[in-house]
Amino acid sequence: MLFRSREILITTHCIERFRERIGPPDADEDTVREVLITPQVKEMVKVLGSGTYPVYGTIQVVIEDSKALTVIDNSKQKEK
Repeated sequence: MLFRSREILITTHCIERFRERIGPPDADEDTVREVLITPQVKEMVKVLGSGTYPVYGTIQVVIEDSKALTVIDNSKQKEK
């Protein structure tokens, strides 16, 4: 089943978490989109729909209904 192909929107929450967890602290929406919404992520969303997708290394992006909601850096979670 293929999901309707729509542009993936970047939420302000996702931009804030990107700045906080990944950097740089002044990253704009275009920078966040370029880093997180790779061609591979777009293809996975097209095929699988909403979910948590690997971007690179320990970085993941959470996408729901074609919106990037947040970004996770698993390397930082393991330090706790």
